[in-house]
Amino acid sequence: MAFKIPNLAQATNSNQAEPDSEDISILVAAYNGTGVISGCAVTPQGTPDMTVAVAAGVVVVGGTRATVSGGNVTITTADASNARFDLIVVNSSGTKSATAGTAAVEPVFPTIPATSVVLAAVYVPASDTSIEGNQIVDKRVINAIPVTQLDDGTDGELITWNASGVPATVAVGTVNYALVSGGTGVAPTFQVVPVAGGGTGVTTSTGTTNAVLSNSPTLVTPALGTPSALVLTSATGLPIAGLANGTDGELITWNASGVAAVVAVGTAEQVLTSGGAGVAPTFSTIVTVGALDSGSITSGFTSIDVGDGAITTTGTVTAGNLTVTGTTTTVNTATLSIEDPLIILASGNNAGDAVDIGLYGLYDTSGSLDLYSGLFRDANDAGKWKLFKDLQAVPTTTVNVSGTGYATGILVADLEGNVTGNVTGNASGTALTVTQAAQTAITSVGTLSALAVTGDVVQGTLTTGSGSITDSSGAITFVNENLATTGTLAAGTTTIGTLVVAAASITDTSGAISFGNENLSTSGTLGAGTTTIGTLVVAAASITDTSGSLSFGDENLSTTGTLDAGAITGTGLDINGAADISGALTLSGGDMDASDQNIANIKTATFALVNGGSASSGTIALNWATGMKQYVTLSGNVTITMAAPAGPCNVMLKIVHSGAGRTVTWNDAVTPIMWAAGTAPTLAGAAGTDIVAFFYDGTNFYGSASVLFS
Repeated sequence: MAFKIPNLAQATNSNQAEPDSEDISILVAAYNGTGVISGCAVTPQGTPDMTVAVAAGVVVVGGTRATVSGGNVTITTADASNARFDLIVVNSSGTKSATAGTAAVEPVFPTIPATSVVLAAVYVPASDTSIEGNQIVDKRVINAIPVTQLDDGTDGELITWNASGVPATVAVGTVNYALVSGGTGVAPTFQVVPVAGGGTGVTTSTGTTNAVLSNSPTLVTPALGTPSALVLTSATGLPIAGLANGTDGELITWNASGVAAVVAVGTAEQVLTSGGAGVAPTFSTIVTVGALDSGSITSGFTSIDVGDGAITTTGTVTAGNLTVTGTTTTVNTATLSIEDPLIILASGNNAGDAVDIGLYGLYDTSGSLDLYSGLFRDANDAGKWKLFKDLQAVPTTTVNVSGTGYATGILVADLEGNVTGNVTGNASGTALTVTQAAQTAITSVGTLSALAVTGDVVQGTLTTGSGSITDSSGAITFVNENLATTGTLAAGTTTIGTLVVAAASITDTSGAISFGNENLSTSGTLGAGTTTIGTLVVAAASITDTSGSLSFGDENLSTTGTLDAGAITGTGLDINGAADISGALTLSGGDMDASDQNIANIKTATFALVNGGSASSGTIALNWATGMKQYVTLSGNVTITMAAPAGPCNVMLKIVHSGAGRTVTWNDAVTPIMWAAGTAPTLAGAAGTDIVAFFYDGTNFYGSASVLFS
């Protein structure tokens, strides 16, 4: 019986522990046949709310059974001031509902609805918003009658229900008769199983052509037909021919459960190897031996497979060829002696030229780092043979010439015959003779006591100590090479790349020295006249011209000093390092590039105010490359696009509205425009002035606006 009135210690509220008059009504109704047969428990929701869950079950109301489907029942809104009790009930139709009580300081159960079974009482406190498990008290009275409480009956009788639902008995049947249904409205009876019901209609236990009804019959030449299942526990004399057909070469074994299983067919020359208890045997080529002492291994097979084992011998493998297959063959021996005078490498490399060919060895100079050195033919460098050393990565099918530590090996040998190609590096010895007819480059010849040249001398730097260079033709040409001297260059024409004069002067009686487009470097003074140079470098000195101006044409002026007041005319001014410019610096036709350097201590910097355009409709296209401060005048609604400036900078736009109701649409199709919170500002919309500022980071504009200046 699930019906409960909790003790005070078990109750959530003291009112739950007090018997209610309706509790007596529930028990009286159960005594008269109204109650729960099965199921119908009431529980809170997994996440409690103002509903309860009712489980599926069966109830009886006044002798009438009703099936109850599982589902939820809603508890109405709690009273704001007082508590109440609700009853969860099911009527004779199996319908679930909640009967709400009256809220009061001392609440009682509501009256039970007619033809209803009470399942639970729910305590609903004032202002409650969810029904917990401790608010639900089970009021189900289980009316199912245990078998042990049934009245005594007649041996062998059965109980059934008639068409009116009233219990009735089925009379005892004759031995070996079966209970045969009479259909709806007709009580079943014990009788011979008729042919229509799948029986034979006979009552005998044994006999020819009769049904077998006894527990342990003796069958005489039975014809069983094709049974769907047949279990033989002590059968003997089963013929082999009676086995089902199988696959050619299969064997039958029994698994760990004693069930017959098939061993798969093996291939030719395989043997059946036991897997031990619980593991089925299999065909395999593995032959396992321990050790073979002083004898020979002879196989009639095409091969002997030792699996993961090893063949160890102190004798000789004789007669025939020994073929070793696989990806790796390791020979672990202190001395390897090979009779073959020529060893072939890369024997399978006949389909391409993608692997290197050679030999390498392992060494360790530090005791902690493996290094590799060897000789190989480089397939990736026109097949050249190379010596290498100090490679830290083990070579695979190729030698990584870019690998860590890779270096060219050193060959100590005498070379005989012709050496072709370019020879780099240093050559030394007790005697060295250049026999080539035209030697393109000799990097060093030591000290020559005398050198007689009948043609041109081509060199990088020619140094003569306390001597002279004389040419009977009157001219020595150095092309674009350097001439360094601490003496005097005699009269004539000197054509050089760079002329460096230390603590000396250059004098020409003609009054002019022409350097063409070459460099002139001096720590002294350039006298009066015209100096035409490529680059003029003045160190710790000044350049003065009595005419009041120096013209450099399109050449560069480089100084670490100060440029005094005056006009500097040039298409480009490069200032490297810190410099002082006194006076006005005017740039025309070119830009001033600070080359990522700082311009410090600027007092003021002004900008040109550029007219970006005016319009009453359509699009105004701003180009910030024309000026960083621009203004536009609007007499109608317009769209503004902006072309990016040369690089990251701050720019400002003044928008003048000639009247009210002007709107601006920002089109970022040319260059993306970003606004705070992703929303473009709303401009004045009235006659007046707006100021919009942008920061350009090289990719996007980031804008903000101040509106309605007046």
